[in-house]
Amino acid sequence: MSTERIVVSDLSGELAAATARWGLAGDWFEIDLTDGEFEQLRAQMRGDVARSRRASNAIGAAGGRVVPFTTAAERRAIRAWARSRGLDLAEPGHIPLGIYRAYREAQEDVGE
Repeated sequence: MSTERIVVSDLSGELAAATARWGLAGDWFEIDLTDGEFEQLRAQMRGDVARSRRASNAIGAAGGRVVPFTTAAERRAIRAWARSRGLDLAEPGHIPLGIYRAYREAQEDVGE
């Protein structure tokens, strides 16, 4: 027996959404967004993020580790990028933070 989790956008009600999480002043927030809605949010925040610095020890509201939000398309791109560089990465499951960061840095280097 399998179980399928369906996530619906909090903004549009569309299917195929995923949860985005961010923190501000010690408070943590979540919203379910489609890939397009997430890209709009990312574009709106791009200037603020560029002027910010990463927290050295990101923790979530419950004190646990925060996993960066990625869309399904971005996860596929990260896996393809990692494999093209000879990195071993399982298809399902967690993308190691080091691989995620290396991918993001590579994308920033090409002007994304």
